Amino acid sequence: LQVTAIRVKRKINAYQRRRAFVKKYGIGLTEEEFFRGLEEGWITGHVGYEESILALGDALGWRFIELRSQQVPIVWERKVIGLRGEALGRTEDGKEITLTLLAMNESEDEIIIEGEPSYHWKALGGVHGDIATVSGIINSAQLLTSQTLPHGIVKLRDLIKLRFSRGNDKV
Repeated sequence: LQVTAIRVKRKINAYQRRRAFVKKYGIGLTEEEFFRGLEEGWITGHVGYEESILALGDALGWRFIELRSQQVPIVWERKVIGLRGEALGRTEDGKEITLTLLAMNESEDEIIIEGEPSYHWKALGGVHGDIATVSGIINSAQLLTSQTLPHGIVKLRDLIKLRFSRGNDKV
């Protein structure tokens, strides 16, 4: 497998999420309220774009020379009706990982792996984030009980590094 790019696209229906989710994305606010909340820190939108790119890069052995992300509100009739987030990680030899999040009114997940061979996966209706989180924890249970686990707060990126360093790279 020769990977040259990974493109992750996630659409989530913000209107079917819990109240705390809607609040942290600024749904229903004016554009001015949204940017004030972003500046004051009570609007966060999605957190972890760059960390996700770094985790994938670790699994692939990639080191990035460019890493950036941004989030902007989707506004209609002066009200925030959604959020668009984008992130990019690029290596010196042009390999890249892009993440796109659209939080609005539909759910769908898509992953495109470009290379030899290329893969395309799509989940119509999306994968619920809470279910994906629990699945990740369950699938990492062996690593979580390992003596080689770092002390303190353990992030997904730490688990990926540990998994591949121990030769547990089976899918």
